[in-house]
Amino acid sequence: MDKEVCSKVSPQWKPPPQGLLKVNFDGSSLGNPGPASIGGLCRDALGEVLWSFSGPLGVCDSNEAEVRAMYTGIKRIDKELYDKIIVEEDSKNVIRWLLRSAAPPWRFWSFFDEIEDLTAGSSMVFHHVRRSGNSEADSLARSGVHRNVLEWNADYQHSKTINSID
Repeated sequence: MDKEVCSKVSPQWKPPPQGLLKVNFDGSSLGNPGPASIGGLCRDALGEVLWSFSGPLGVCDSNEAEVRAMYTGIKRIDKELYDKIIVEEDSKNVIRWLLRSAAPPWRFWSFFDEIEDLTAGSSMVFHHVRRSGNSEADSLARSGVHRNVLEWNADYQHSKTINSID
């Protein structure tokens, strides 16, 4: 995993350079703790959505929702097909914890250990972005609280529903 992080100031989402993918994640909690959900999507250099997800978590705080959004999305990335990926998240805490520039709370250690294993050997770059640059992931996360199960959408035309979030 490339241990690189940048703070982006762009107020809107921008496509990745040709040959790269960009993945955005977000978590939402209606209360702290409260009903929570996650969402994310992967887009190519043309801005075309390759996959997305949205779903409920139950009751948790916003930090847990953000961590579980990142974890769920990272598990979805096919690193054999795509090894050059830009990952964007609007939670500074999650990015700092992921890059170990700050210690994550102990309750998240297993998530970050597995994310590190999943990203080993890949060329992922992690960026913190403003909420406005993460608006589609935010929308997917907010809508997830109204779903019964996590829904995956592989090409924005056909939905696949799975029954659990690890």
